[in-house]
Amino acid sequence: MSRVHLSPIWRDKANYIINAAIPDDEEYEQLWVQKMGDGTFMVCCIPFFIYGVSLGDLIAEDENHYMTSVVRRSGRFTARLYFSEEQRRFKRETVDELIAHGAQNEWATESLMSVDCGTLDASTHIVDYLIRGHNTGKFLYENAG
Repeated sequence: MSRVHLSPIWRDKANYIINAAIPDDEEYEQLWVQKMGDGTFMVCCIPFFIYGVSLGDLIAEDENHYMTSVVRRSGRFTARLYFSEEQRRFKRETVDELIAHGAQNEWATESLMSVDCGTLDASTHIVDYLIRGHNTGKFLYENAG
């Protein structure tokens, strides 16, 4: 079974899909990518379940269309947020705040959101907000990329 991206953030650039094994799981995540012509593929979505891969990274695949490695990092920072049923009242506020700071997001489920924070240098305000939100109980936050 696969985990899919229904609305990849760079859908207009994507022209191919690669599967990425989800750690400690038998499932995989379908990554929307753009063929780059040199045997690499640029990630056009914000990963939900895999670690160490971010929007804009260049990746390689094997003959079965599974991701094998990150060839070149984009320098972007990926975070994941989880909202419990009780925390869902903070979703709109959180998304508005992230967008105001230049972040982009994709939803995997009603509770799980991946966030592209831009480059690490540009993401300082976003990361500060994520840490504050986590520490005040608005959501659970993890560094994913």
